[in-house]
Order: sequence, then structure tokens, then C-alpha cells
Amino acid sequence: MIKYKSLSFRLAIKMSTQSSTVISAEQFVSTEKLMQGKNELVILHSDQRYLLRITRNGKLILTK
Repeated sequence: MIKYKSLSFRLAIKMSTQSSTVISAEQFVSTEKLMQGKNELVILHSDQRYLLRITRNGKLILTK
């Protein structure tokens, strides 16, 4: 098993209301929770498959 530092993904979502007020929300998911102890994860997006993997150096790589 490869050891790696915990990384977080940050998603920023902005929504407009009728009064043109902008609300900002952030969501964080740690790679430990996302990967669940694995080094590779297949992500299905718009009927396309992507592979998210953690390298030996602890870097994230997303490939199609």
C-alpha cells in the first residue's frame, strides 16, 4: 500500500437568486474518503470513463 498525504478537493458553487444575490458554497472531500484505501478510482462523467490515480509520489493524475 502506498502512503500519501491527505489531499482535499475544493468545489466552489455559485447560485443566483431572483434578487441577484450570489451565494457561495464550498464542499471538501479528502482523497482518503474518496479513494477508500485504493490507489485508483474510475469516474463516470457524461458517459465517459476517467481514471483518477495516486502516484508513488502522492500526486493525483486524472486520465481519460
